[in-house]
Amino acid sequence: MKTYSNAKSILVTGASGFVGRALCAALLREGHQVRAVVRPHITQSVWKSHDKQMALSAAELVYIENIATNTEWSKLLEEIDVIVHLAARVHIMHETSKNPLEQFRAVNLEGTKQLAVQAAKAGVKRFIYLSTIKVNGEGNVSHAYTETDPPQPSDPYAVSKWEAEQALQKVCQDSEMQYVILRPPLIYGQGVKGNFLSLMKLVKMNAPLPLKQIHNKRSMIYLNNLVSIILCTLDHPKAANQLFLVSDGDDLSIAQLITFIAEAMGKSSKLFSLPENMLVFLAKLFQKESYLQRLTGSLQINSEKLQANLAWQAPITIKNALKETVASYLQQQVK
Repeated sequence: MKTYSNAKSILVTGASGFVGRALCAALLREGHQVRAVVRPHITQSVWKSHDKQMALSAAELVYIENIATNTEWSKLLEEIDVIVHLAARVHIMHETSKNPLEQFRAVNLEGTKQLAVQAAKAGVKRFIYLSTIKVNGEGNVSHAYTETDPPQPSDPYAVSKWEAEQALQKVCQDSEMQYVILRPPLIYGQGVKGNFLSLMKLVKMNAPLPLKQIHNKRSMIYLNNLVSIILCTLDHPKAANQLFLVSDGDDLSIAQLITFIAEAMGKSSKLFSLPENMLVFLAKLFQKESYLQRLTGSLQINSEKLQANLAWQAPITIKNALKETVASYLQQQVK
């Protein structure tokens, strides 16, 4: 894969997050200047505590309390070539807000729009936006999602991300700034949380899992593969003003995923079969229907456009990616 990027000044929002830390380290290793936008509680010592190889120490830390309609970005955008906008109000399992869509829009739509407008005025050349495959839908359709499928966001988070995509495109249409929109599925890797972490814990505990006969297919993307894509889109000419669905390219069933995780732990998986109607009954009984759907439902991505336009291939295979993720998890358990 040809590298197009000369050294650039890059503003990364959400820099202290799961994707942000890995991206900032990679950008610095590639020789770019990084202005890392973090919340005020992320001190230099906290920032460096995530930095075992001292890869992050060269980043310029800048602080923003909230990303909203009134956020002033002008000074932070001086001499910036590219923005990678990762910061977002993320999907919350137990949303307590009376009007969750309004809360998601405040950050994900209005905050993104405000940053994009000021970036265009400041002469930023490219704005890379990390969206979500949830804009396309929740899966279980008859085909793998593509960029041409009509969006079907089904919750406030996904709606706000879809609206932010449209707002960014409008700003870029009215200016010389280019956009790149990336829609990833589940992102896993060192430091992953949520359902993926729960699954690793269950496998480590040798918990019997009744998922042997589940033949679903789910796309995922390894953190370092996603970072590789972002690096590729910094100034690739064929990435300009494009939307890409991104994934590792190898889809797994839940049973395959559990088996690979177990193998990486040096274990055999404790999978057994249970009729699907029994699984559904138990999920309803314990009010875990949505959890079961995420485990057993299918959600596939066709990332041929990314591969064709950018000549991108995943540098790390899914099996090796899972080994690295599990190794990192086990190392954390020892501490």
